[in-house]
Amino acid sequence: MRVLIFEPKYVGHFLGFAAVTANAFSQLGCHVTLVFPIDAEGTDQARIKLADLPENVEVHYAIDVPKLYKRWINAQFETEALSLVLDAFPTDHLVIPSGDFVLSGLLKQGRLRRRLKALGGVDLVLHHCHQVYPDVGIRQRCKCFLDRLAVSSVRGIRLLTVDPYATSSNSVSHMAIWGNPVQPLPHFREQPLDPIEQQAARTALDLPATGKLLGSIGDLGRRKGTELLIQSFAHSQPGANDYLVLFGILSGTAKQELQKHSQLIEQGRIISRDRFVSDSEFHQFFYAMDAIWTGFPYQIGIASTQLYAAEAGRPVISSDYGAVGWLTNEYGLGRRFPANLNSMTEALRWFQRQEHWLPDPNGLE
Repeated sequence: MRVLIFEPKYVGHFLGFAAVTANAFSQLGCHVTLVFPIDAEGTDQARIKLADLPENVEVHYAIDVPKLYKRWINAQFETEALSLVLDAFPTDHLVIPSGDFVLSGLLKQGRLRRRLKALGGVDLVLHHCHQVYPDVGIRQRCKCFLDRLAVSSVRGIRLLTVDPYATSSNSVSHMAIWGNPVQPLPHFREQPLDPIEQQAARTALDLPATGKLLGSIGDLGRRKGTELLIQSFAHSQPGANDYLVLFGILSGTAKQELQKHSQLIEQGRIISRDRFVSDSEFHQFFYAMDAIWTGFPYQIGIASTQLYAAEAGRPVISSDYGAVGWLTNEYGLGRRFPANLNSMTEALRWFQRQEHWLPDPNGLE
């Protein structure tokens, strides 16, 4: 069977998700073709994440998808790219590991919907299921209506989600208007590695051997609340043993926020590595920290950093929003707070005062 995996994004873990999917189908004996945006070719992300693919997996950098990450704009770009990919790469089965924008775009693309339904099988994996979260205002309710309509419009195409809230009994509304089942899918992250002693992890990453380290890693920008984290850390008036560690690719606005606090960088209170983080460094990072930031003030869906933190036994400081806030509370993963400067500043001050972390989902004591 010919399997086509189309991944229109390549920042963060998206290439890793596609590689995991490719490995799974390869083990079933399928011929797998991976297709990515042209801009992904030659990047550190592609070199590292796709280094160990099986021999029966082909990789092509064949499409131009603007890196905007605005849903309704990207929806058009990604569905247009998908049509071109299907023209160039005949397939029996299509998988889109991050299908949220494509799903939105299919609402207006009746011809493409019919084309997909004619394939032997199509899997769209959803990460951000806005439809099942509480509505906030008329504008959000309108968006949720369109989201539910989009799910209904693709009946016959298999939908899966890695958002555990979306398929839990806590969700507040249905995914679709006229019924289209969305199946839960375990988060397809890389296999867990062996634990590392904290001191060994800090040495490997050239981090302070002592002190309290709060870390954030990956794609560091507005979606993750990086600007809010930097502001809150600065306002918390960190002591000599308090550190903020940022590993990953910083957005333009995050860099601007860092520049406002150059004194903290000069003092070594803020440690920043503005580059793609390798898998080994990513693994070491969680064991080197005392706590992990999972602020995500604007994201509905799950965050893989929260899963890695739980695996490493590291508590999180999260916003009370979306699946991140729900998971933090549901499973006692740390503490959640409103995603504003005053609340997060107090959260960081609380963290800095603790001799030992005592996870408590009920907030500040």
